[in-house]
Amino acid sequence: MGIVGIASRSLLRLPHIGLFLEPWGEGHALTGQRSPGGELAAIAGWRGGTDSAKAHAEAAARSIPYLEVSAGMLNRAPDVLWSLSVERWDPNTSLSPLDRWAVTEPRVTPGLLDILQTCRNQHLQTTLCRQTQDLQVLKPDNRDIVLVIDVKDGDAARLGAMLEHASQDHPDARIIVLLPECTVGARGRLAQIAKRNSLEYIATDRNCLALVRQATRLYTLESRLGWDALLCGVPVTCFGQPFYAGWGLTDDRVLDLQRPKHLSLEQLASWAFDVTGRYIDPVHRRAVSASVVAERLSALRDQTAQDGVETIVLGVSRWKRPFVRPFAAGPDARVEFAAVSPHVISRCARRGARLLVWAAKEPEWLPSSAALAGVPCARIEDGFLRSVGLGSDFIPALSLVVDDLGIYFDPTRESRLERILSETHFTADLLAKADKFRALWVERRLTKYNLAGAVQAPLQLDPGQRVILVPGQVEDDASIRLGSPTIRSNLGLLEAVRAAAPDAVILYKPHPDVESGNRPGVVPEAAAQHLVDGILSGWDSHAALDYADEVHTMTSLLGFEALLRGRKVTAYGLPFYAGLGLTTDRLPWPRPRGPASLSALVAATFLLYPRYRDPEHDLPVTAFDVLEILDGMRTAKAGHATRAGRVRRWISLTFGRR
Repeated sequence: MGIVGIASRSLLRLPHIGLFLEPWGEGHALTGQRSPGGELAAIAGWRGGTDSAKAHAEAAARSIPYLEVSAGMLNRAPDVLWSLSVERWDPNTSLSPLDRWAVTEPRVTPGLLDILQTCRNQHLQTTLCRQTQDLQVLKPDNRDIVLVIDVKDGDAARLGAMLEHASQDHPDARIIVLLPECTVGARGRLAQIAKRNSLEYIATDRNCLALVRQATRLYTLESRLGWDALLCGVPVTCFGQPFYAGWGLTDDRVLDLQRPKHLSLEQLASWAFDVTGRYIDPVHRRAVSASVVAERLSALRDQTAQDGVETIVLGVSRWKRPFVRPFAAGPDARVEFAAVSPHVISRCARRGARLLVWAAKEPEWLPSSAALAGVPCARIEDGFLRSVGLGSDFIPALSLVVDDLGIYFDPTRESRLERILSETHFTADLLAKADKFRALWVERRLTKYNLAGAVQAPLQLDPGQRVILVPGQVEDDASIRLGSPTIRSNLGLLEAVRAAAPDAVILYKPHPDVESGNRPGVVPEAAAQHLVDGILSGWDSHAALDYADEVHTMTSLLGFEALLRGRKVTAYGLPFYAGLGLTTDRLPWPRPRGPASLSALVAATFLLYPRYRDPEHDLPVTAFDVLEILDGMRTAKAGHATRAGRVRRWISLTFGRR
C-alpha cells in the first residue's frame, strides 16, 4: 500500500481518516522527507486550510497527486463524522478534478436517484447543521419567498450587491435573509442591511431545508445550501463560484466563470456523492456507500420527528437513565426523569409534555388519569435483543420497546405489537428480510442476554426419547403476574409438565437472573429431583435447545426463541407469541386473534416493534446492526459487568432502587 502524506494536523486527527484515504494509501503525517514505509504516493490537505497551498505545491513538485479534502455531502455535525469529499488533483494537468471528470466521464451512478429521493423526502441537508430539528416552516402570506443566504465572513460588497439584485428581481416577493449553520446569537454581513430595509432576517443552527423548499428562488455566493436547493428543485442564483455553478443548472452572475460543458443535475450529483464522496459507517467503523449513510441519517430524522417533544419518564432506576434517554426522545428534545406520582400528570399537561413509564412500574391509575388530562402516555420495556449480560447486573440495553397501547407481556389489553401483527401488510420483501434475520440469529446463536454459558459435558440421551425443555422464570415478573393466571411458579410448571408427559425426558433450565441470586424463582432441589431428569444450571439457551424436541413454558421468551429454532412449543400461560397457530396453547387468547406465519411474527417482533441504538454514538440502528454489535461484544466479552457496575448494584440492593 502506498503512503499518503497528510499536511494538516487537524486532518490527521479526524476520526477514521485512514479509512477515508484508504483507496490512495496509508496516511502519515507529512514531514517533508521520505515517509515511513516508502515513497509518497499522494499528499492530502484540507481545502482552504493554512497549509493547503503549500501542500498542493509540494505535491506538484514531487509530480504526485494532491488530495483535497473537504466536508462530505452527508454529515451530522458536529459530533459524528459520516463523510468526506476527496478530490484528486492530477499534477499533469491544470484542469480541476471536476472539470477533468466532466470532460472525460460524466456518468450517472446506478442507484443515485434513490439517494437523491431520500435526501428530498427526509430533508437531509448536505450543509452541516448543528441541530437535527427543522427550522419552523413559515406561514404563507400569498407572496413568493426569496431566500438570500448570508455569511459570517465574506465580501460585504458582493453580498450587498446580491441582496440588491434579489430585491430588484423580485420587487413583490417576501425577501428573507438567512444565515445557516450559525451559533446562537450570531449575525452575518447582511444583518444590518436587512434591518435598515425592514427585511426578515433569520440566523439559525437548525436544519433549513423545510424553509428552502418553500422558496421560489435562492440567492447565494457559494453556500452548500444552494446545492441543497437544487436537489429540492428550487432555482438558484449564484454570485460566486461554488462547485455546482456554471454547469447550466444555476443562474450565474459571475462573468468569468467558465466550465468545459453543461452537466445534468444527476451527473453533478454523481460527482458529489459518488466520485469524490467517501463515507464511513460510525456504528461498524468501516467504509460504506452513500446509501447506507443516507439510511442512517433518515432513521435519525424519523426519530427526531417522532420524539421531538418534551418527555417525562417515570419509574426508571437511576443507573438506567443514561441509556434510556436517547430511546425516550429525539436528540434535541428535553427529557426529565421522575418518580411515579399523580402530580406528574398535571406537570405534563401544563408543559405540553408526553409521559413514558417503565412498564413494570406502571400503576393501574396512570393510563386513565393521563387520558383524562389529555397527556399522551406510553410504556417502555427492554427489547428482545437486549445486551451481552443481565440487566440485573447493570448491563445497559441496546433495544427498548415504546408501546402507546399496552405492553407485549400483558395479554389483558392490546399492545402495539398485537396491533402490528393484526394490521400490517407483510410484503414479500419484509417477510424475506425477516427470514434472513432469523437465519442470522440462529447461525450466530444469539439470545436476549447472550450470556456465555459454561462449557458443559454432553448429555447422554437415548435415541428416540421425547425431550422437553422447561425454562425457569423470575416468579415476581410482570409477565407471570399478568399472563399466567393458572400457574405462577416454576415448581407448579414442572408439576404440570410432568403430569402432561410422564414418559418424557424433562430438562429444567433455571433463569439466569435466578441463578445469579438477583431475583426469586428457585426450585428446591428435593422437589426438582422427582420431576425432572436433568437441571441445566449455567447452560446457554442455544446449547439447551440443541437437545430439546419441545419447550413447555409459562410465558418465557425462550419459548419464542425455540420457535425460531423450529422446536415445538406448549404455552401454559399467555406469552405474546401464543394464540397465533404457532404453539400448543393451554389457555385461549383473551381477544379474537387471527393466525400468523412465523416470518410475520419475526418481522413484527424484531424489525417493526422495538427501537435499537448503537451504544457508542447513541444512533438509531437496525435489528441487523444489533446482531453484528452483539456478536462483536460477545466475542470481546465487552458486556460483563464492570467494577463500577458491581458497585452500583451493591448500592442499589443495599439502599433500594430509586
